[in-house]
Amino acid sequence: MTYQELGKQSNKWIHRITSLRIRLLLLIFLTLLPVYGFIVYFVVEARQQAADNALRDALSLTRLVASEQKNLIEFSRQQLLNLAQFPVVRRPEWVTLCNRTFADVLKHNPLYANLGVINPDGTLRCSALPFAGQINLSDQDYFREAMRTRAFALGSYQIGRVTGKVSINLAYPVLDAFGKPQAVVFIALDPGMLANKLIETISLSPGATLATVNNHGIILARQPDPEKWLGKSLPDAPLTQAILARKQEATLQVTGIDGVERLYVFKPFYSTAAEQVYVRAGIPTNTVYAGANTLLFRATLLIVLVTAAVIALAWLGGRTLILRPVRALMEATRRLGQGDLGARTNLPHTSDEFGRLAHSLDDMAGALQARQSEVARAEARFTNIVNLAADAIISVDENQRIIAYNRTAEQVFGYAPSDVLGQPLDLLLPAGVAAIHRKHILAFGREPELTRVMGGGREVAGRRADGSVFPAEASISKIIEGGRMVYTAVLRDVTERKRIEAETELLHSRAIFETLFESLPGLYLVLAPDLKIVAVSDAYLKATITKREEIIGRDLFEVFPDNPDDPAATGTSNLRASLDRVRRTSAADTMAIQKYDIRRPDGTFEERYWSPINSPVLGADRRIEYIIHRVEDVTGFVRQKSRPADNTAEMRIRIEQMEAEIFQSSQQVQATNQLLNAANQELEAFSYSVSHDLRAPLRSIDGFSQALLEDYADQLDDQGKDYLNRVRTATQRMGLLIDDMLTLSRVTRAEMKREIIDLSALAAGVLGELQKNEPTRKVDWCIEPDLTAKGDAQLLRVALVNLLGNAWKFTGKMANARVEFGALRDSGGRMEFFVRDNGAGFDMAYAGKLFGAFQRLHLVSEFPGTGVGLATVQRIVHRHGGQVRGTGVPGQGATFYFTLPG
Repeated sequence: MTYQELGKQSNKWIHRITSLRIRLLLLIFLTLLPVYGFIVYFVVEARQQAADNALRDALSLTRLVASEQKNLIEFSRQQLLNLAQFPVVRRPEWVTLCNRTFADVLKHNPLYANLGVINPDGTLRCSALPFAGQINLSDQDYFREAMRTRAFALGSYQIGRVTGKVSINLAYPVLDAFGKPQAVVFIALDPGMLANKLIETISLSPGATLATVNNHGIILARQPDPEKWLGKSLPDAPLTQAILARKQEATLQVTGIDGVERLYVFKPFYSTAAEQVYVRAGIPTNTVYAGANTLLFRATLLIVLVTAAVIALAWLGGRTLILRPVRALMEATRRLGQGDLGARTNLPHTSDEFGRLAHSLDDMAGALQARQSEVARAEARFTNIVNLAADAIISVDENQRIIAYNRTAEQVFGYAPSDVLGQPLDLLLPAGVAAIHRKHILAFGREPELTRVMGGGREVAGRRADGSVFPAEASISKIIEGGRMVYTAVLRDVTERKRIEAETELLHSRAIFETLFESLPGLYLVLAPDLKIVAVSDAYLKATITKREEIIGRDLFEVFPDNPDDPAATGTSNLRASLDRVRRTSAADTMAIQKYDIRRPDGTFEERYWSPINSPVLGADRRIEYIIHRVEDVTGFVRQKSRPADNTAEMRIRIEQMEAEIFQSSQQVQATNQLLNAANQELEAFSYSVSHDLRAPLRSIDGFSQALLEDYADQLDDQGKDYLNRVRTATQRMGLLIDDMLTLSRVTRAEMKREIIDLSALAAGVLGELQKNEPTRKVDWCIEPDLTAKGDAQLLRVALVNLLGNAWKFTGKMANARVEFGALRDSGGRMEFFVRDNGAGFDMAYAGKLFGAFQRLHLVSEFPGTGVGLATVQRIVHRHGGQVRGTGVPGQGATFYFTLPG
């Protein structure tokens, strides 16, 4: 419940208790209050008198029991003195007679549990109750005390070893003529029998209890239910703790161990060095207070009846004289508060207080009704303006929950007003920036400025109902409304403007590029993968006697067919084969000098010779987007070379010209090579910078993040720790990306040393290292023996590390993982090596992304990695002049094939 709701609830109750009728009833109640107080006092006194009487009776009972117990002990002591004089006690050989004599004494004394004689060594000589074997009682306190003092001794309550009952043992030594103990005679008293005897003469009220307990919390006797409680140890019971805390005669009211609340009286009546025994009597409180409770019920009923009668009279009289006009006034006020400005009191406007108040209220309602009509018209105008505004307008309260949402916002975000009103503003923001926006809005609320352009140099973004994110421009303002801050954002979707700007920029860049491309001095033709002509340089048009508007968009071989008059023409077939190789291998293809005649505007063909190079342009997914067809017109060189040498001056001039052209071309090639070497050196420098300079700040970020987690963990909440862990994960992943980028760069630039390589041995070494790193994994790996190829050992090992490592990784969730390395021959007899696994596999619809750098077909949370491994494999295989491909089925594994020509 919010603070506002709590406030409303509180005001509602305050209104109820301060109403006129309640005040009248309170006045009546205050009048009757002294009567209530007298009755309560009388009932309390009655309850106290009942409690005093009950406790007095219970105390008398406990004293009686304690007195009877003491009398019994004194009687038993005299009995011991008499027994000590019996000859059967002093003559050890008269054991049988001793047993019969003591058994006869036991029959005439039902309060005794047992009688007997103990030898000086503690063994039981005779007993009123039969016993088996030899029983040693030398550890009993009463025996030791009698032997030590040579006088009467009283023992603790205990469970008898012969009787098996709780008893109090009394002992007296039997002395010879020299005062030396010959034996110890003892009597075991049965406290339970004493309690039963007393109960027979005492009438306990229902639920009352009488018990004896010792200072260890052991119940020695109890009525009623003696068998249920006898011998139980309850040292932690609240009653036992209360008794022991006082250690003297006292009374108290507590809940017993059976869950019944009673008034208890207890009195100590017997103690030794190690034990103290109490008599305890308890009477249920519901029995004690029964009379007082009945009296209280009758008095309360009488008061209720009298009070009800008085309240009824006051209620009916107050309703007619006071409450009816007050209710009319309140109803009119309530309706006015709810916005019903047509509400009236319908009371006569008399001269009394109610009439004057009704007149004032009706006049006020009329004035408010007139003013409300004007406000409604103004609000309608404002609402129409807001809803017809070209921008989205959204208002939020100080808790950043949406409270206003115009029609344009509904169109921009795709949410109906019912879906967003009352919801957090985060609903309309991308997940990654919602927290930042919340902080910025709170900061704006603390600033003195009333309006601000949102973004601060960054592009603001919104999120539509379908989850899509769009760019926007926004401003925010704030006002105090009803003592609370309200923020209003005006937002404009600039998706279309951004698109137009991007298209304009793209068209501008493309126009500049086309102009630059068309003005190149070389002979260039740009083809789509389907061999449609998409761009051409001016020099190419001039060399081929064509026009741009006539050839753009047409098929290459439609524009440039073979010379039909030359049955030996192979220009189109050779060019088509070269372009097919480019499309198949994604690598440049240089052709030998070709005879390819050019069709003149009049339809005839002119003999021409060309030196073509076809180069692919790859997209981000490593697929061919364009093919650049570059040619050199060598017709003059071929014709000159084919003419017979005549040593004429003209021939020398032409040869010199050709040599000059060749020298110029070689100079251009040399300059290009120098630029390439400089680029490679710059790439080496960049790699060094990445490897060293970029790693240092990464290590600092990771190290200090770890230090924060370790040293300031108690000062960070869970969100702060999560942010630092994300920072560490990101820096470590960036380090891996740097490593993979450097590896990929070195693969393409490393010098190759070709030799015969045992690929089977290389694969076995790689799998062995993988198994060593994860010894707990069980992977069935199979390597075909004696597979060899010619290539660079280091580069091929890197390729196998990536291929076999992927197979090992993507079988990590398989119970029966299998990795295989082998080879097969294709239809052309070419050896094709493969790595096969039964792991996660992949969808062939995404096979085009397999060998692209940083392309992944699985989530990082499922399988770690950076997506550079297969790109590295492809570059290594291409450097060897081979091809690589992959096949797979989701959940059924993948196979990667590669060839190594030569």
